Amino acid sequence: MGGQFRATEDRLLILVDASVWIDYFNGTETLATKKLGHSAPSGSTY
Repeated sequence: MGGQFRATEDRLLILVDASVWIDYFNGTETLATKKLGHSAPSGSTY
């Protein structure tokens, strides 16, 4: 209620630079794109 935050499950926020997303979607393999590919749980969407 009114400005209170109550977590119902654990969540992880990952901030990714646009250049990493570009490389990721273009299929470029870098350390950053590999970490991005492994950071999301199976079945999640971006």
